[in-house]
Amino acid sequence: MNPFTSNTSHFSGTCEGPSVPEHSCNGKIISARFFASGARAAATLNPYVDIQSPYDAVGHGSHVASTAAGNSGVPVVVNGFFYGRASGMAPRARIAVYKAIYPTVGSLADVLAAIDQAVGNRGPGPYTVVSYSPWTVGVAACGTDRTYPGTLVLGNGQHIGGVGLSGPSFGNGLLQYKLVLAKDAIKVNGTFPRTPQYLEECQYPEALDPAAVQAVWLSVPSPLASTMEHQT
Repeated sequence: MNPFTSNTSHFSGTCEGPSVPEHSCNGKIISARFFASGARAAATLNPYVDIQSPYDAVGHGSHVASTAAGNSGVPVVVNGFFYGRASGMAPRARIAVYKAIYPTVGSLADVLAAIDQAVGNRGPGPYTVVSYSPWTVGVAACGTDRTYPGTLVLGNGQHIGGVGLSGPSFGNGLLQYKLVLAKDAIKVNGTFPRTPQYLEECQYPEALDPAAVQAVWLSVPSPLASTMEHQT
């Protein structure tokens, strides 16, 4: 959210690394650090993907950060379909980045170093903490009542409610599609692994028999025909 006007001077952070110049820190990202000593000792890092800086090379950290503290009211559009507006769980929260895992390797030493830096265990003496167990580390959890309902409409008019992120079927309800069990639509002589992802979960289109999954016809009152409705 813009602008950030509250005072964050009490937080001791820094932006470090060649891909994250100091001006990258702002009112939202207030610190960005990376830890790679353990990773460097464990493996030869690929400079193109194992970027030794807080830079997010594969998008996972950005995904998590936006879920936790992303802006409110952001339009969600996937394949041209508008799913409404999304919000992070705490839109006004600040983010301190601690990168410790790399695509090639992850080191427990780096993870512990990042946690130690993030928590800041500064107790009254060596090896002591300010907060005593079980409150050694403070975290927050929250939930949302946001749902994405979807409805399967059968040819006989029956509506089956559920949840999903699929847009409405093509044809505006005029076209209906044959229902088929995933394992009954698999290519008999396919050269793919016989795992649930291929056989039962429809994760790989190349495993499906086109003749079994592409049948489409005009709307008729048949219980074998279906269409999808979507609501937000």
